Amino acid sequence: MQLSGILLIDDDVEDLQFLSDALNAHGVEKINCVSSAREAFTYLEKAVEENNLPSLIVTDHYLRDIPGTQFISDLAVIPAYKHIPIMVLSTQGSPGDKEKYRSMGVVEFVIKPSDYEVYLQIAAGIKERLKK
Repeated sequence: MQLSGILLIDDDVEDLQFLSDALNAHGVEKINCVSSAREAFTYLEKAVEENNLPSLIVTDHYLRDIPGTQFISDLAVIPAYKHIPIMVLSTQGSPGDKEKYRSMGVVEFVIKPSDYEVYLQIAAGIKERLKK
């Protein structure tokens, strides 16, 4: 299965735009955005058919249709998806949230910044992760 690009999942259009712009500024071009877990699963099903799964999933902790933890648990039981690294971006989080996500296999838990410069730093880290 070929891996390429990033799948961003967030119902906040502004947050999606900030992160997409920051990723583009770092040369990441293949970015797909959806606003719910349901849309993410639809996207992933099509990506499997096209042999083109994302190299990374970046999801919000607070999804419109199910909690981020449920989304990640649901992904983990589907063999075609369980190898895709997942990063959680959230407006808030506690050390307990970070630990819970880590125990679920999430590669990184990041608090959403209020400053675009910090989005650029997050995007730089994502680009480095894609190189691995």
